[in-house]
Formats: sequence, C-alpha cells, structure tokens
Amino acid sequence: MRGPVIFPNFRRMGFDVLAAIGLCATIAMWVIDHAKQAGERKAAEAREKIEHARAEKAEAELLAIRRRGDAPLLAVGGKRFNGVYVQTEDPGNVHYYAAGNPHLLCFYREEVERDLAANDAIIFVVENRGQYAPLVEVKLDGQPIEIRNEADLNSAKGLQFLVYPYDPGAHGKPQTIEMRFQAESGRWDTHLYRTVHGRRVLVRIDPA
Repeated sequence: MRGPVIFPNFRRMGFDVLAAIGLCATIAMWVIDHAKQAGERKAAEAREKIEHARAEKAEAELLAIRRRGDAPLLAVGGKRFNGVYVQTEDPGNVHYYAAGNPHLLCFYREEVERDLAANDAIIFVVENRGQYAPLVEVKLDGQPIEIRNEADLNSAKGLQFLVYPYDPGAHGKPQTIEMRFQAESGRWDTHLYRTVHGRRVLVRIDPA
C-alpha cells in the first residue's frame, strides 16, 4: 500500500529564497558601501598628503624669501677698472694689482694662470647686489678666507674682493663658499655659494 504523497511547501520555499536573496543583497550593499568608504578614506588621505606637501612647499618658499630679503648677495664683480689697491698686513703698505695681473679674477680675466705657486693669493673681485651686512665671515670648503674692501685711496674704485690661497691640485674643481653674516636686523644666517677654484664663478645655491 502506497504512502501519502507529500507535496513541497512552495510558499515556504519562496520565502526562504526571498530571504536568501535579501541577505545576498544586504551583503552586496555592505561590500559596496565598505569599498566606497575605503575609497573615500584613501582619497581623503591623498588630498591631505597633497595639502600637507603644498603647505610645506609654501612654508619653505616663504622661509627662502625671508632669508633672501635682508641678506647680502655676492656676485662676480662687473665694474671695469685699471687695477685694485689691496692693503697688506703692513698698515703703511698697499699692493697694486693691475687688471691683467695673473692673480686677479675680474672683468679682464676669467681664470688665473696655472703656473701660480701654491698658496699664492687669488684676488677675486665681487660685488654685493643685496643688502648690507655689518658682520660677515667667509669659508671656502670649510677653510676661512677673507672678504675685503679696497684700500681707501683717492684713485680706488671702492671694490670688494675675496682673497684665498691658490691650490694647483684644486684648479678648475667645484668648491663651496659659506658666507655667515649678521643682517642689519640682527638675524644671523649662512648662505652657500658655488664657485670653481681659480675661475670667475660665483652662484648662490642656498637659498636659491
């Protein structure tokens, strides 16, 4: 004798399917929303990094402007002259360097003679295109050198120049000049310049 035929509860099954579809849809919405939030966080972090970089750049530019504002600016001397009067260690003795002198870097000569003796003085005529500084100290590759004004004579042109010892082994090689100074405001700072030993090259590199 055959048992009773049991028909599936399609209504219940329909509810289960709908529940499963709803759950899947909820999970899908959660995944999409989570991904959207993660994307928004990453975008916000990227924007924050960009804004931070911009702020740092603006601050660095402002600092460079302030550092340049009340500072001297050394450059190669552009004046034309017959010669330079250099005060020696003896207060009563002045040495005259004609414009064509092999020790003198100026409008007339872009490079000193290579046959100069080691430690001979190189006179590098420069000019200040920036602000006056009451106190200045200068070093060439970490070694102190002199920045001097022309001897106070009626025929002098009021020239300014660097004096450093000639090194045959360094001739033509890049060097760094450090200029530490006190501005008229009282602020101390150090600026860096690029030069080439024995050549008429002088460019400020920090601040640029």
